[in-house]
Amino acid sequence: PPKAEDVTPLKSPFDVKLRKIAKSPAPRLTPSSNPWRMSPGGPDSTVSITLTVNDEALAPPHLLNVTVSFTYQTSDDSKVCTANEWWSQLDRKEPPSDLTQLEKLHEPAVVFCLQKRYEWECIYTYTGKILLALNPFQELKTLYGEGVMQQYWQESYTSRAPPHVYATAEDAYRSMVRSNQNQSILVSGESGAGKTVTTKIIMRYLATQSQRLEGQAH
Repeated sequence: PPKAEDVTPLKSPFDVKLRKIAKSPAPRLTPSSNPWRMSPGGPDSTVSITLTVNDEALAPPHLLNVTVSFTYQTSDDSKVCTANEWWSQLDRKEPPSDLTQLEKLHEPAVVFCLQKRYEWECIYTYTGKILLALNPFQELKTLYGEGVMQQYWQESYTSRAPPHVYATAEDAYRSMVRSNQNQSILVSGESGAGKTVTTKIIMRYLATQSQRLEGQAH
């Protein structure tokens, strides 16, 4: 995670422009002459690639700065995964807030998207109705509180509310009121992932929302 002094606080998850707090160097291909040599290929053909791996963040130690050559079928994604369009706009465009927006959905795309959102201090990401949360391992004071809650109390949005545990709690609360039926929120994760803290945040949101509406009734 980024060091505390490197963090640029965000006003709220609703900020239109998120400021990046850290930037991993983009993978570079060497040598300089023609590092990416690829034979022409059709929709389902054999492709030959020669490249030098130069990605200290993701490359296995035994492959770092090593030139490799291999051949694969374009229909086989076990060796090469198709890139998503937003990857070419990392310096200008926020990573997708919902993994279902990825044009190419595979494990490397999911992990890379979550990594880049983490670097943008976005610890929450949608995947459809499911909310993914990454432990920030630091206190994010601007991400919680009644001021942020108020933005999720709006009656309607021009688009889906930014991913946040408040959004999940608000969705469950509205469903309960609308259907007059009990609702459940499942919080799961590995040990130390932040399940207890997340549950406390949900309970605090629901209690605050209930008190607010009760006060309005009087």
